[in-house]
Amino acid sequence: MLNQFFGVATEAIIHNGGFISKFLGDAIMAIFGAPVAQPDQAYRAALAALEIQSGVVEFNRKRAEEGKDLIVVGIGINRGDVVAGSVGSAARMEYTVVGDAVNVASRLTSAAKGGEILIGRTAVEAAAGRLEVKPLPPLQVKGKAEPLDVYLLIGKTEAAEAAHVEGAHAI
Repeated sequence: MLNQFFGVATEAIIHNGGFISKFLGDAIMAIFGAPVAQPDQAYRAALAALEIQSGVVEFNRKRAEEGKDLIVVGIGINRGDVVAGSVGSAARMEYTVVGDAVNVASRLTSAAKGGEILIGRTAVEAAAGRLEVKPLPPLQVKGKAEPLDVYLLIGKTEAAEAAHVEGAHAI
């Protein structure tokens, strides 16, 4: 079941230009904007997250037909400065990102309830009005003295949808 879900998520991430850094138990760490720069990385990450949640709905429909347990997925998106590169030892290296922005993304993911996509203020601002979001109460997370401005990602704005349909590809 987990590998099937990872297939759904991997397809959405790659389709939107993301790079899968690692699988962490039942989670995926995806990177947008590295190793190749993307001016619209926050928007791409949001599109991937929306695609994943949509894929989970279809995934669960099929599982329900087969009498199997359903899954719920919470997603967190953050944007910020990170250190990107190969990390590890001479015996095993992997490309990844580290830094406060990564830690905050992890905290947002942990706070997201099943079916939710929580997105930080910096990512919302970077998507320049192309995302429909709902502000949530500030979220206090481990490692931060001040609560974070957090939003619930609802979908793309009508303007973003129209630009995509008309061929002015925003992704």
